[in-house]
Amino acid sequence: MKKYVSILFSVLFLVVLLAYSFYYYQQADDEKKEVKKMEQKIELKNNTIKELKIEKQTYEKYSEQSKKEQKAKTKAYQDSKAIVKQLKQNENVLHAFFDYTNQDERLNVLKEYVQSDLLDSMKQAQSDSEQQQVTSHLEGSQVYYSKTKQGFSTLNVINVSIESEKHEDVVTMLAHFNFIEENGTYKVIISKFIEY
Repeated sequence: MKKYVSILFSVLFLVVLLAYSFYYYQQADDEKKEVKKMEQKIELKNNTIKELKIEKQTYEKYSEQSKKEQKAKTKAYQDSKAIVKQLKQNENVLHAFFDYTNQDERLNVLKEYVQSDLLDSMKQAQSDSEQQQVTSHLEGSQVYYSKTKQGFSTLNVINVSIESEKHEDVVTMLAHFNFIEENGTYKVIISKFIEY
């Protein structure tokens, strides 16, 4: 009987040991599964972070391109407004040069549009020439525009009617003007005229 009790105890001990081992094995297996789930979550978060970084870089790239494009558009718009202003100034200069009833009136109007050195040389040329009553009227013009370092330049093909001492002619000529900016406005520094 002692033998049976000892065998029974041994079997019972083995069953308890197996049950205890199975319980801890089951817990270790559950913890492994939990660790695996957590590792998957971490990997998913890492992938999400990588994707967000890529999206951020893409956004920054396109944002930078968009800023550059906006700057370029703004500059083009400002340049076009400046060109319109410059062409308007050129038109004013044409009228100042070619719409007048006498030379003195012409020089007074030109003060606003011509740099002082050029105006002085024009006054000198007028005093050297014969004083006669001349009337001029701008009939039409075409302008060719180019930008220069300090301002802009225009080549104008113009038709002018000139009347002097009861004689009237319609003349076609080229008028070339170089403008520079002076106190917020553009003034002529060089003017050349060629009749053809």
